[in-house]
Amino acid sequence: MMGKGLSITAFVFAFIFPLVGLILGIIAINKAKDDPGALKGLAIATTIIGGIFTLVSIIVIIFVAIAWTQVVYTDGEIFPEESFMLSAPLVADSFTMNTNSDSIDFVIRNGFGEKINIDKIKVSDCSTRTFELSQVVSIESGQLGTIHYEAGNDCIIPEQRFTSDITIYYTPESSTLENMVIGTILGTPN
Repeated sequence: MMGKGLSITAFVFAFIFPLVGLILGIIAINKAKDDPGALKGLAIATTIIGGIFTLVSIIVIIFVAIAWTQVVYTDGEIFPEESFMLSAPLVADSFTMNTNSDSIDFVIRNGFGEKINIDKIKVSDCSTRTFELSQVVSIESGQLGTIHYEAGNDCIIPEQRFTSDITIYYTPESSTLENMVIGTILGTPN
């Protein structure tokens, strides 16, 4: 009679914990040889189901582990190598950090819908003050423009990861109201 309960228990576990169901199914098959009232067919079916589900579980775990290491885990940290993001309506295109001149060149796209003039930028990890650009950067709608930021004070150190919040101040051509967008920069200068 023990083999009957073991076969049913193994069948239930084959769906919840496939490896446990597989092991109990194998035990139930062996017990069914000695117990004529045991459910040998159910024990065999449980062993097959538990084996298939265990194999599928192992394959899924391997694929998830590969996806995790390939997509998210980069260079020993859970961060991309380089990143430059801005809130709308300006679009981050690229950036270059120059350790010799301690400066950063930001290339952005104007998504505002009209020409804008950028006159100030703040990179929070380099300075607590807002940097007035020596020359106003004008960017037509949909076009790219470059903002040259003089960081100073050894802000950009070669081979040292750099991350900072940035704020760009701009004025639309049809207005005198100053607007701002915020963003983030992350990279390792050479």
